Amino acid sequence: TGSDLGLAENIFELDPGTEGKLGEIDVEIEEVEEDPFGDDGMIINFKSNKSLASLQEIKFYDAQGAEIKSSSAGQSSYGFNQQMTYNSNFRLVGKHDNVTAKVKYFKSTKDVVVPIEREVTLGLGD
Repeated sequence: TGSDLGLAENIFELDPGTEGKLGEIDVEIEEVEEDPFGDDGMIINFKSNKSLASLQEIKFYDAQGAEIKSSSAGQSSYGFNQQMTYNSNFRLVGKHDNVTAKVKYFKSTKDVVVPIEREVTLGLGD
């Protein structure tokens, strides 16, 4: 769960290796590619060593300040123990050299364990 909502913005040059922040999280653009499912779009892959789960909302704006239609294009994580890498992909309509990312994020988060009771049977009778 999250609390203490914050707002932040950062301008990103859309080139692999560009570093910046999404909220309070340091990120690097790992890859920028044409959207294989769109006629005129692109996918941006942000990489971080911290989870992006504290991000509540992210919107992208072009150089003129107009909002760019965008959507999440998937997330992944890999690693072991404290050596994790997190990737978050976003699909943007249009071609852009740079964007401004405006982020709503939780400054404070904590994990909550929700107990679930489940019974699984093989369906072979009583």
